[in-house]
Order: sequence, then C-alpha cells, then structure tokens
Amino acid sequence: MNEPELVLCDEPTGNLDQRTAEGILELLWKLKDEFASSFVLVTHDLALAARADRQLVLRDGRVADEVVNSA
Repeated sequence: MNEPELVLCDEPTGNLDQRTAEGILELLWKLKDEFASSFVLVTHDLALAARADRQLVLRDGRVADEVVNSA
C-alpha cells in the first residue's frame, strides 16, 4: 500500500480461523497507526466492531444507531 488515507474492508476476517483473523486485524491496526489511515470496516462480528473508534449499525439499509467508543 502507498500510505492510503482510506481503506475499505468488507468482512476482512470472515471465514478465517481465529489465529489468522487476529493476524489480519493486527496488520490492519498497524497500518491504521503507521499511516494515520481511516478504515471503513464492514462486519457482523460484534467483538470486532467494539474495537473500532466509531460504529454505525445498519438495519434495512439505514443507519439505526451510532456508537462512539472511548479510547
């Protein structure tokens, strides 16, 4: 990657075993910190979503809730 400002991830850990999924997440968080990139991450994994700075919950294609997590 060439220092992207925005990275889109659609189910980046879907269908992966736990060890591989953790490796992918560590890499994503490292990239976020190293390049000060923003990530839009789509997931059905609530534990993963809880690690995000901000969450938008969608229902029927509309934003149903917004959660801002404290650092």
